[in-house]
Amino acid sequence: MWQALLSALLIIAVGVVLLSVRLFFRRSFVHTHIDGNKALNEKGIHCAVSYDRELRRPNKHAVQEKSVSQRNE
Repeated sequence: MWQALLSALLIIAVGVVLLSVRLFFRRSFVHTHIDGNKALNEKGIHCAVSYDRELRRPNKHAVQEKSVSQRNE
């Protein structure tokens, strides 16, 4: 039983080391956010947070609507 447990731990340790080789040599994590992808940015595709922020920004070219009290006068 101990032999199986030790061999399983050894396999897991080797897997972790192999998966983290890129991190050890490049010293940075991979940027997986949509805004970090140049091809998507060139097509105008952004994340939902950026898109929502853009839509909530007030439009400086919007026409002021008249209120109901101003129309009746």
